[in-house]
Amino acid sequence: EKMTRSSVLELEMRVPPTELVVFPPRPLSKLKILRKRRKKRSIILLCICLLILLIFYRYPAKLLTDFSAGIKNSRNNGLNQKGSFPKATTHEKVGFNPHTEKDPMPLKPGKRPPFPHELRWTKYKPTDFQNFENHMDQYVPSWNDPYNLGFRWVDHEWVDVDSFAAVSTMSDDTVPISTDNYYDKQVVGIEEGNARKGVRRDSWGPCFPPSNYENVDWHSEMHALQTRNGTEIEYPDKPRSYQSNLDGMCRPGFLIVGAGKCGTSSLYHYLTGHDRVLEAKKKQVDYFRFYLPRGMHFYLSHFPTTKYFLSSGALITGEASPGYLPYPNVAHETFKQMSGTKLIMIVREPLDRAWSSYNYNYVNPALFLLKKGRGTVKSKTPIPKGKSSEYYKSNHLFSFEEMIRAELTLLKTCLKPGGIAETKAREKYYKWAHNEYARRNETQLPTLQDPELCYGEPVGGDSPRKQWNELVQNHPQKLIKVKNLQLVEALVGRGLYTLPIEWWYAAGFPSEDIHLVCLENLKDAPTKTMDDISTFLGLPKFDFTEVVSEGAFNVAGHRGYGEITSWEVIKAKQKLLGETNIGTKSSTQIPISDELKKEFLDFASVYNERLFQQMGKRCPW
Repeated sequence: EKMTRSSVLELEMRVPPTELVVFPPRPLSKLKILRKRRKKRSIILLCICLLILLIFYRYPAKLLTDFSAGIKNSRNNGLNQKGSFPKATTHEKVGFNPHTEKDPMPLKPGKRPPFPHELRWTKYKPTDFQNFENHMDQYVPSWNDPYNLGFRWVDHEWVDVDSFAAVSTMSDDTVPISTDNYYDKQVVGIEEGNARKGVRRDSWGPCFPPSNYENVDWHSEMHALQTRNGTEIEYPDKPRSYQSNLDGMCRPGFLIVGAGKCGTSSLYHYLTGHDRVLEAKKKQVDYFRFYLPRGMHFYLSHFPTTKYFLSSGALITGEASPGYLPYPNVAHETFKQMSGTKLIMIVREPLDRAWSSYNYNYVNPALFLLKKGRGTVKSKTPIPKGKSSEYYKSNHLFSFEEMIRAELTLLKTCLKPGGIAETKAREKYYKWAHNEYARRNETQLPTLQDPELCYGEPVGGDSPRKQWNELVQNHPQKLIKVKNLQLVEALVGRGLYTLPIEWWYAAGFPSEDIHLVCLENLKDAPTKTMDDISTFLGLPKFDFTEVVSEGAFNVAGHRGYGEITSWEVIKAKQKLLGETNIGTKSSTQIPISDELKKEFLDFASVYNERLFQQMGKRCPW
């Protein structure tokens, strides 16, 4: 230890390399440590500067400006940035209902252009709208009525507002109309007999005018659409970052919010088969559940552009996300940003729905994993791959009865008065649902419950949910871990439809904006069922026979929501399995004991009656 550096060098020359003593490195001085830290900081700062320059080079400065404006607007609205909707500055509020709300942004000079004259009498006519003579009785979502397109009812016929204004017609129930003061007054005409406050020619239906609306050649747009036979729908480009500008975009007029495994795919494709309905870029957008932070521009980028929408003569567009229905917070966010939108809910006999979900969300994914040799079980014993489906079902999968019995035990405790579904829901949602809680307390209605809270937080280990602890312990060789466990855990709970639907009423949606469809009616009388939906949306009459005759969608496993199976194939399968109804299992065909089936049906019947009473209609079960 006392050797100098020179003596160490002499020792190195005398001693062979194999016998050298290796000394620990000398500690660095404080000065050297500081120099290293400064160098590290400089490198970090240089990387940050390069990243900022790359962002400015890669993205236009306008995107950053829009992002900052969106944050400012979200603060002004009193909302957090997550899920906030920036205030529109030149357009009407999304979801604005002119018959029940005051216009938040009255007409100002040069702000909102009139509806394109070229599209009147060509793509849009007064007869396209239902109840146009008594439009106050039915509100067509996101579109208003023919009066907002510049049509006027005079002497038992429809005339153009422009031509009517040119002659300045006067009668006992009208006032002079002048095109000169159009941008100065919101009221263009008054009819006392109809209690109509005025004709608004600035309505663009569910769409926001494009930024270059003065230069749009609508005749060319319509001609181009006819040339390509409308096969390629134009959608806005997805934003690279948060944007608040909605020019040239359209908002949905209907949402199919659920329930899962109840025929939402078929219903959506049948409805978009109507010649005045346009489909979204994809069936399930799931914006209000997963993508709220991305902003409304991201959401509306999934729907047709204003040019395509109006040139095609469409009246409405929408999406179908069955994952919306079970979650109260989704109902709340949807009403905040899309009030006035029509909601369609489709339901199915609960036991039939549970069996379908069991096969779709548990059996099929589990078989895929086991056949590939990727499934893991508690016993840790390797499972042979490449075996038949029947081998895996009998040896390594939990039966339908085992899953139902475990969940029923959980729900009976959770959904009782004062249970977790009631107490935790009050703690979580009372802030925005307090009015509904008060109303139910005064009218002595059952209190609000959220069955999704019954299942608790996911737990680790071999049993990902508490309700399956006993099953996994007794059958360590069986697989339970699959994708979408939130669907597997709620085979029964997702069939108690009235509980989640009540939250959509609590969020603020009125009963006239919610339409219930029974899957059994859609299968037995598809044309009548679709006609009822069409009337509910305010659409003109349409023959759905050809659309429905193509078959059913998404009924053959995880092949895609747009995959269709012909009725011939479905009938052949029905005949092979001895089913009593097309596409459904008879209760005698579902592998469940009579005792458990009775227990299940008795448990669900209470909630079924609440549903029928709430919706004012009954399903055939």
